[in-house]
This record gives sequence, structure tokens and C-alpha cells, in this order.
Amino acid sequence: MKIKKSILAIMSLTIVFAFVGCKDKENLKSSLNTPDKINIYAEGNQKQITNLSVSSSKVNSNSVAIESKKIASTDKIVVIEDHALENIIRKAVSKPNGALFVSNLSNILELDGSKQNIKNLNGLENLINLKKLNLSDNQISDITPLKNLTNLKELILINDNIKNLNAITSLTKLEKLSIGNYRRGREYWNTFTDLTPLKNLSKLKELNLACSNVQLNGLRYLTSLENLNLYFNDSLSDINELSNLKNLRVLNISYTNVNNIKPLANLTKLTDLDIGNSKVTDISVLYKLTGLKKLTAWNIIKDKDYAALKKVLPNYDIIYKQK
Repeated sequence: MKIKKSILAIMSLTIVFAFVGCKDKENLKSSLNTPDKINIYAEGNQKQITNLSVSSSKVNSNSVAIESKKIASTDKIVVIEDHALENIIRKAVSKPNGALFVSNLSNILELDGSKQNIKNLNGLENLINLKKLNLSDNQISDITPLKNLTNLKELILINDNIKNLNAITSLTKLEKLSIGNYRRGREYWNTFTDLTPLKNLSKLKELNLACSNVQLNGLRYLTSLENLNLYFNDSLSDINELSNLKNLRVLNISYTNVNNIKPLANLTKLTDLDIGNSKVTDISVLYKLTGLKKLTAWNIIKDKDYAALKKVLPNYDIIYKQK
């Protein structure tokens, strides 16, 4: 669009333009006072000038040129399908109304959506700079949108109903992951059993898999692990996958069907071990774990075992009788 008119003095321009393709057809009005070139830009969507008025105190002929052109923008409107999740996000960006843009969501570094009855995570993939996410105690089964959140360092999905962990494969910056379940009754337990999607998480230091129905395939690759919780996993009997986790300091395998703890023999950095109410019968490996400071072995060791352990390893804090 070109309009030609000559101006000797400063012009006052009022420009009204609409967002094309915008869900709510929002209008924006802008007033400018300038003798120079005019550039118009607003975030998201294509702009289209719909009205133009020019006023000047001194106009002496015909020579004003105004050009309009599209301005490329990578910003876009984000649709959050789950109403509860949308409310949490709006609160995080202090935007209770209006369109949500990628640029809004990219500023969120932490998000707590626990206990919000969230069912659908679609749209969450746009929080690309998120570092900490808590979605515990919801009704989430599909976590696919999380695969784009590659800056995550902490992810908490306790007491959800997750079907598989495939989306976590790409989250290689994760340091803390909690996907256990503390609600009573097997009907609440996560339905995933395969942990191989976790094998790329080389920076992972803490993993909580309490009350899950898992085998440990793939855990051998998590050599940075320092804290591992496998509490109340009655499908677990074999812990050979743990033998390579040389940095492990805290391990909980209580209330499992583990009967052989010899794979722990080389884990010399262990300081806190819980084998209470498991199926362990041979405790000879405990004499090799000289770095232990606390041993919980409810219903596993007897008084004579306690006396023998304390004699050889006096620094042990041993809890072995069920209170």
C-alpha cells in the first residue's frame, strides 16, 4: 500500500491493525509521532493495517510514502488443552487472560502442578527453558509432551499413572527423577515396567522408583547415581544391574523380593542401606561395606548378627528390630 503526500513538519499518525489468524481477533491501536520511517510490530501472527489517518500542522504538497509489509515472527499462540494445566501456567506467567505465546512460556523455569487433577499435558512442550517440574498426584498417563523439555534438571511424577517412559529418553540434563508411587493399592501403580528409556540419563544422581512394578534393565548405565529408592517393589528380586553403580551412596530395597545382595559388594561409597523386610538371608556382604553409616534391616538380622557386625564395624548405626 502506498500513499504519497509531502510533509514539512512532524506528522502524527494513528494506525489501527488487526492480528490475522488470531483466535480472538484482537485489535491493537498505535499512535506515533515521528518524522522518520515507521516500523510496526507486535508479537505473534501476521499484521494487517486496517485504518490510517494522517494529520499535520503544515502540509505543502503531495509526497508522503508509507509502505506496509509482513514481519516474520517465530512467536505463536499456544493452546493448552487441559484447563487445570492452563491455570497453573497462567499463574506462572501472571497472565490470567488473553492469548498465551511461546515467548510467555519460555520464561518459566519452575512449575508446580501437583494435586491439580491434570490429565492432559499437550501444550506443555512449549516450556522449553523449564528446569524443574512437579506433576505429582494427578491423572496423567501420557507424558509424550515432556520430550521437548530438554533443559529439565528435576522431574517429579509421583502418584500418577504413567504408561511408559519413552519421553524421558531425551531429557539428558536430568539430575533428579521421581516416578514412584506412594498411594496404597496396586490399582494405582504405574503401568510401565521397562526402564531402558532411562539409560541415556548420564547426569542422573537421584532416582525414586518406590512402589513401582519394574525390573532394573538399563540401570547399569546410570553411573552418576547417588541415591536410589526401590522401596516396596514386590516384583523386584534381581539387583545385578546395580553392581556397576560405584557412586551410589543411598540405596533402599526394603519390602522387595530381593534375596541376594552380593551385587552390592563393590559399592564402597554406600553410606545408607535399607534392606528391611526383604528376602535377604545371606548378609556376609555387609562386612565389606565399610563406608556404611546407617543400616536398616528390619526382620533380616538377628541379635547375634547385630553383635558380630558391631564388633567388626563399630561405626554402623544398625536398625534391625521392627518397632
